[in-house]
Amino acid sequence: MTNIDARGKNCPIPVIMTKKVIAEGEKEITVLVDNKTATLNLEKLAQNSGMAYSCKAIGSDFEVTLSGEGKAEAVIEALTLDAVGKACPTPVIMAKNALLEGVKELTVLVDNKIAVANLTKLAENNGKTAVSSEKDGVFTVVITGEGKVSEMIPAITLDATKTNCPIPVVMAKNALKEVKELTMLVDMEIAVTNLKKLANNLGKTFEVSEENGIYSVVLGGEGKVIDEKPVGDWAVFVTEKGIGVTDNPLGGNLLKMYIYTLTQTEDLPGAMIFMNEGVKVLENEEIQLSLAELAIKGVKLVFCGTCLNFYGISHLCAPQNVSNMYDIVEEMAKYNKVVKL
Repeated sequence: MTNIDARGKNCPIPVIMTKKVIAEGEKEITVLVDNKTATLNLEKLAQNSGMAYSCKAIGSDFEVTLSGEGKAEAVIEALTLDAVGKACPTPVIMAKNALLEGVKELTVLVDNKIAVANLTKLAENNGKTAVSSEKDGVFTVVITGEGKVSEMIPAITLDATKTNCPIPVVMAKNALKEVKELTMLVDMEIAVTNLKKLANNLGKTFEVSEENGIYSVVLGGEGKVIDEKPVGDWAVFVTEKGIGVTDNPLGGNLLKMYIYTLTQTEDLPGAMIFMNEGVKVLENEEIQLSLAELAIKGVKLVFCGTCLNFYGISHLCAPQNVSNMYDIVEEMAKYNKVVKL
């Protein structure tokens, strides 16, 4: 018997994990998931694999059991992905990963038109068809067809208007791990400047056009492979909104200058981790620009999600930079030295 804990993981990951175990010949598999969509997809997998299926609720989680002699190369005929509340490129990456598993009919639920457009583009670029419909603000995109799916997403558009740096830079850098040609929509000249720096740093082509105050920035070309290895062997841990005494302007100015000075040095930290009042650095426009510069240079920015919510400033942080205590502890453990401010 094999137990799989897929809680906290979005489809298609629970299905992919389970399909792998079926291929290994396991006859009884228990999968823990925390959303209804995953249970429905696992039920479809069980049917396609010729295995018995059962499901029971355990608190807010679900325990799914698949048993019997499964087909080693079971085809996932149909799959549903719930990407409501998720900004691009996440819905597109979820869809691409599902299609790479051979899903014949993929249904993706999203709540914004940019995601619909990007999913339609994903289908067309891979020789598939996409049909979308809308009800009560939720769009259903159904992708079908026999086309061959590429590991890299050919092109998508991300809307970063009404966001301050470093959010557009972080969004772009994260997307370029999976995307060949990226179009960013921004409404601030400083965002255009920072995206140009990112393009130059990655060896990408850069084009920009403007219409009615909205800049369309296109980053294309092969460029460099984005290296996930830390740029430095040390990290900075920020828990206050200033250095030393924080209830006067001096402490805040010292922290602002420290972060700016980091952008000018070659000895960069691998990560900057912000917790408690440290997350309030996002309220300072000058620090935002320095953080964007550090992100361009490869420094990982990590913000405590609980802290952002407590201070009501989650909107100032890119979703890719929001983390939890477990991941923060794991991140800090990677480094030989952690400097606390």
